[in-house]
Amino acid sequence: MKIQEIIKKYDLSTKKKFGQNFLVDELLLDKIVSVAGNITNTNVMEIGPGPGGLTFSILKQNPKKLVSIEIDKDCFNLLKIEFESYKNFEVINEDALKIDEHQYFHNEKINVIANLPYNVGTALLIKWLDNLFLFNSFTLLLQKEVVDRIIATPCNKNYGRLSVIVQALCDAKKAFDIKPTSFIPAPKVISSVIHIIPKKNIENINITKLSNITLALFNQRRKIIKNPLQNLIKNQKLSSDVLKFVDLNKRAEELTVDEFIKIHNYIKIF
Repeated sequence: MKIQEIIKKYDLSTKKKFGQNFLVDELLLDKIVSVAGNITNTNVMEIGPGPGGLTFSILKQNPKKLVSIEIDKDCFNLLKIEFESYKNFEVINEDALKIDEHQYFHNEKINVIANLPYNVGTALLIKWLDNLFLFNSFTLLLQKEVVDRIIATPCNKNYGRLSVIVQALCDAKKAFDIKPTSFIPAPKVISSVIHIIPKKNIENINITKLSNITLALFNQRRKIIKNPLQNLIKNQKLSSDVLKFVDLNKRAEELTVDEFIKIHNYIKIF
């Protein structure tokens, strides 16, 4: 399947409002799918398939079912035509931020493989993290700067809320970078592929609570955490117990993910 021929056949153009950049290097498309591991006979969800390059690479691995979510009506229509012969393929004309994923897979686990639109990539990831029980893994193409934030470690300029929230719930590993010239049109930034696998035994971590804690502490990332932490628990007094697992003179950017989880467990509000 030649992606550029499909684009020409349907006179397809990218739409800025959907954050579209079509990846047209077919070797790279296959390489992205390989990062997901063995997806044969598994459920796969794709977001923003566009002209279907990544869709085709996924289908070559014979998944049990592939559901592609495409908000662009033009892309949706061409996918219905080009992939009509695949009985294990379904394309949905919806906004990925608004769908209820499990309805398409009957509560079976999902592997996400997607070249995410840059304008909604982080929002989609947070949405999925809030429903992690639905997913086996995520193989995502994102802006390099977003991937760098996800995998950052303490005392790194990229380390922040996204780093803590993702790493508290998942194991994340960057696979490789993709240069802008591999896309139509070429974006102004480098892209990266990341593989994310949910951790086990994370039932006690409340993402809303952790999100509020990271917001409060990173909002003053250059200041020691004692005061924002005290403000977070309002009328409660910081007990001596907290000193057993965290140094209150540290800054947020110096705290490990494990220390954030301990603060999460210590705070009873939310």
